Amino acid sequence: MYTQLRLHKSDQRNYVYDKRYWFQTLDINNYKEWYSSVTEVVDKINSELDWDDCPNIDEFIKRLEFGSFCHLWMFVDKALGWHWTHDKHITKDWKSSYSILEDNSIYVGGAFLSKEKPEASSAKKFYRQGFNYTFNYHKKDIQYLYNDDWNRASSILSRQCGYTEYNFL
Repeated sequence: MYTQLRLHKSDQRNYVYDKRYWFQTLDINNYKEWYSSVTEVVDKINSELDWDDCPNIDEFIKRLEFGSFCHLWMFVDKALGWHWTHDKHITKDWKSSYSILEDNSIYVGGAFLSKEKPEASSAKKFYRQGFNYTFNYHKKDIQYLYNDDWNRASSILSRQCGYTEYNFL
């Protein structure tokens, strides 16, 4: 099962930003410039997770070809993870449409943060700053995401950032 969540831009909680954490957005036009960072994240996913459907480089490219955006999670100059967005579709695999999004909304998900994170608060910083970054990058006011029940940490972090339950699937 899973939990469906929504966040309005105006409902974000106050937060002091840590500028060591930043994001690099990749699409089909610029991912080659960041290829080494992408392969680093893909390698970390494959070594840290026991997951049959771990994305490889071919899957990564298919996601971008569908119009999904990858947002690398950077700490100073090192890629530690990513999250994904789509500004037109709700998608369960980032390469096909489940349904069409309403205007002014964005679909968010697919977050991964390496166990090599620099400090215990890294996940909270990436989530909080990532949601804000996503609102600003896509110029949208509503975000939707779902968390699989096994991913309790993501659900907790999302709620701490202001997400509330909302059925959209």
